[in-house]
Formats: sequence, structure tokens, C-alpha cells
Amino acid sequence: MFSAFGAVAAFAHVPYIPTATFAVAVVAKHYGLDLVALGTGLAFVTVCDSIWDPAIGVASDRWRTRCGHRKPWIAAGVVMTVLSGLLLYYPREEMSVFTFVAVFALFNFSASLYEVPYRAWATSATTDVSSRNRLYFVVPLIGWIASAGLIALPLLPIFETNELTVQVLTLSVMIFALLSVPALFLLFRYVPDHARKEAPRQNGCSLWRDLWILLRRNPPFRFLVIVNFIAAIGSSAGGSLFFFWFDSYLGLGEHVSALGFAMLVPGLLAPFFGIWITKRYSRNTVYATASLLAAASGVIDLSLTPDTPGLLPIVLASAAIFGGGLGTLTASLTRALYADIVDYGRLKAGIEGGGSYVAVELMLIKIQSAVFGGLGMVVVGLFGFVPGAETQTETAIWALRILVAGFPIVFSTLAALMMFHFPLDTRRMTIIGKRLRQLKEREAWASPSVTGRRRVKMRWRDGPQGHA
Repeated sequence: MFSAFGAVAAFAHVPYIPTATFAVAVVAKHYGLDLVALGTGLAFVTVCDSIWDPAIGVASDRWRTRCGHRKPWIAAGVVMTVLSGLLLYYPREEMSVFTFVAVFALFNFSASLYEVPYRAWATSATTDVSSRNRLYFVVPLIGWIASAGLIALPLLPIFETNELTVQVLTLSVMIFALLSVPALFLLFRYVPDHARKEAPRQNGCSLWRDLWILLRRNPPFRFLVIVNFIAAIGSSAGGSLFFFWFDSYLGLGEHVSALGFAMLVPGLLAPFFGIWITKRYSRNTVYATASLLAAASGVIDLSLTPDTPGLLPIVLASAAIFGGGLGTLTASLTRALYADIVDYGRLKAGIEGGGSYVAVELMLIKIQSAVFGGLGMVVVGLFGFVPGAETQTETAIWALRILVAGFPIVFSTLAALMMFHFPLDTRRMTIIGKRLRQLKEREAWASPSVTGRRRVKMRWRDGPQGHA
């Protein structure tokens, strides 16, 4: 039930999922936007917009209504995302860089309104390592199944070409609007929320104080932030330019649906493999190993040219193995590791910080995407790359190839080596989970709503140590 809405969200092309990088590139190509101005504008707006993520995360942790503290944010965010998405992608005769950047800022903020509380909900919907593994691998599994429809959209006979266009993006947002209604019903009706109930703060400044406490008392969180920041230097720069590399350099734009379908099967198999392998090895070890293997894709991509024999099969095979398979595996493991961090912070700081951690994570993703993704556009633009042009300069092509393929090799390898030393392994998380259950039982035992007879039963069941 939880994963249904996450799958539907793929149709929205929100700013921090892989299709978003394609969406921005498609708009830039359609309107012939200058990459230097576009990259600079997106970097500035996204960095400014990212300050809202911590506020949304902390507020969603503290918000209390009769229908729950996450649901109002998610519902409002979905409505605003649909409206701003249609305004952003609906085709028109022309669009300036300023107009696109301004509407993109609104779209980015709207998506944060539902994405931050939704992902925070996942941390409170699970209470142990085993269930968390299942959830974070089932979510991408269902997501890949839904993505099959998204991938097939350019192949519909209503479009003149099989390429990814703004008309396809508009239809995708409309589908998101329709499917989000039943998906939200399933989410709100059947997914539990085990977040601790805390009294609302009287002073708004305490929200930021709580966020500071969570960051200060959680070394594993700071460690993971550094690792992800290093990995994103390469992935953000390359991701923002991948569509240009695939379409304008290699000349494979009409095969974008084939690229998606090639990634589909490994993406579907990766969650099953992830559930199996994380029962035998710690998640950080699996993540590090997968990242090292994924760095090899950069070596392959760096060697490709439009004249390479068997170009399309090589590109599809590389995307299937390294993007669909290993990419899905590492993304799922990253979310599971952040959920472990929430448990650690709940134990050490005594604050329910699921939304806060997710907000900080998404804020950093946006900053990384803006700085390095926008910087990548600026760099190739300065070297003379023009979206949609029939010919490109030699220097522009080399800049494009180095950013798309060379950077991920270096920074993904460095992040993978660091990840071998992540402090929260399976054994330690088992201990943390046990202590959190004991804490919850002590709070329940001490609650005024618990009768004397129930307290006796709890003491008899848990023993005197459970209430020490």
C-alpha cells in the first residue's frame, strides 16, 4: 500500500528522481534555452528553494491534526505539483529561461510538500531491520512496474515521434493527477504510522533547535551525508547532461523508450536480490560493493562514440546492468540506511525526527543537483554545446563526455571506499531496535491511560528489567 503512491509519483517527474534530469533537458532542447543561463538560474533557485525542506520536515514531525500529521502536507503537495507541473511542461510557442526557472522553483517546492512527509512516513511505518528491508526494496519494485507505463508513453500513436518531448511530459503529469487519487486513498487508509506522539512546541524557534540536536547527536547521519555528497559530485553533473549525451552526441534520441525498457527488467530483479543479499551481508557493505561495480559504467560510457560498432546494444546493456540493476539497489539501500539513522537519532536524542532527516537529505540532494548539475550545464555551455544543434564543437563534445562518464568513475569510487566504514551495521541496528522497543514499552507502562491490571500484565510479560 505504501509503495503505490511512490510508484505513481514517477509520472510527476519530480526534481529529485532520474526522469527529472531528462525533463529539464527536453524542455531546454524544445525551446532552445541557453545552457549557461539555464544552469545558473536552476542552481540559484534550487539552492534558495532547498531551505524550505528542513522547515517542511520539522513541521511535519510536529504537525498534529485529526487526520494525522503527514497527510495534510502530502495532499496539498500533490495538488500543487499537478498544477505547477502542467504549467511547467504544457507546450507553448516560446518560453524564456526566466519563466522556466520561476515555474520550476514553484514545482520544486510543491513536490517537497508531499515528498518529505511521504518518505518520513516510511521510517515510522516499519519498526525493525527485516521489515525495513522489505519495504525499501518493495517500493522500487512497484515503482519499476509503474515505470513501464511511463517508459512506453513516447511509443503511443498519438505522438508524431518516439522521442521524449514536452507533449509526453504533459501527458505524464496528467496521468499522475488521475492515479494519485486512489494511491493516496490506499496510503491514508491502510498504512500505519508508529511515530512517537509529542506535545507541540510553543516556540517556533524550538523546531530549528530540535533539528540542530538531531544533527549534533547523530554521527552516522553526518557520515552518510558526506558519503552521499561525494557520490553526488559525479552523479549530479553526469545526470543533468545524460540526455544530451544520449540524444545529441550519440544520436539515439528515438530509442529513449528502449533505454527505459532495458533498465526495467534488472530494476525489477534488483529488489529481490537486495532482500536476499542483505540477509547475509551488512547493507553498507552491499552498497559499497555495488557502487564500485557501478563506477565501471563510466569506463564503458567514456569509450563510446557515435561510430562505435554495436553502439545501441552496448548502451542498453550498460544502462540495464549499471543503471537499472545496481542503481536501483544502491538507491534502495540509501533510503534504508537513512531509516536506520532515524532510529539511532530517536534513541540518542529522544526526538521523532523522521521528517527532519528526510528533509535534510532532500535539501542536500537539491543543493548537489543544483550546484553540480547546474555547473555541468554551465561548463558544457561555455565550451560551446548547443542543445538540438546538428553539429557540436570538438571541445564541447569532450567536456560533455568527461562530465557524463569521467566524473562518476572518480567520485563514486571514493564514496564506495568510505562506505565500507559506515558505523551502523546489522548487529548494531538489532541492539538499537531492541532498546527502542524497551523504551516504547516503558512509556506505555507509565502512561496514565494504562490501567493497573494492564501494568501488571506488562510487568509479568516483560520482566522488571523492561521498566527499569
